[in-house]
Amino acid sequence: MVYLAAEPRGALLSTMGLLGHTAAYFGSGVIIAFAYTEITALVSEPGTIHFVIGALLGFVLLWVAWQSARESDPKRPPDREATPPTIGWAFSTGAIINFIGLPFGVPYFVAIDQLLRADFSIAASIGVLAGYNLAYMLPFLIIPVLTLVMGENAKALLQRMNERVEKVAGVLLPLILGGIGIFLLLDAGAYFLRGEGLF
Repeated sequence: MVYLAAEPRGALLSTMGLLGHTAAYFGSGVIIAFAYTEITALVSEPGTIHFVIGALLGFVLLWVAWQSARESDPKRPPDREATPPTIGWAFSTGAIINFIGLPFGVPYFVAIDQLLRADFSIAASIGVLAGYNLAYMLPFLIIPVLTLVMGENAKALLQRMNERVEKVAGVLLPLILGGIGIFLLLDAGAYFLRGEGLF
């Protein structure tokens, strides 16, 4: 969001990124809530197809980690001049970031579990999920609001924040993605060698 806010039309782009993230988070929550039993059964008894998908995802994550490490290399010249992000790109990026982080959304899964235990009606459940997502979104609104209120003054601050975030992400992102990719490959390898995953 900081990256989007530092661009021209930063308030609009960062808002769209936040909306994409929230829409994907809410949609995932609805799907998980209504398919909770089936998802739990699949996770508790994974089959060969799950480990094949896991291995493929592992390769993809390793490739993305490698690309990310290459792009963050300060010695590497830029391929070409970057095109400014569009509204659709900002929304999609927000959604993709959500899907990447969803497996780590433990508080969200706990909230969904409690929601299912409360035995609300479908409308009430969706309303509670929407409220949870809106509450989750509120702190992030500071970035588009800051951009809107401060205008060009916010851009310099956001640009400095973006540069710091890019430096940290350039180191952490390849490590995290690579680590998850290696784990998925080891998990799939263990399944194909001994008939069961690592856990």
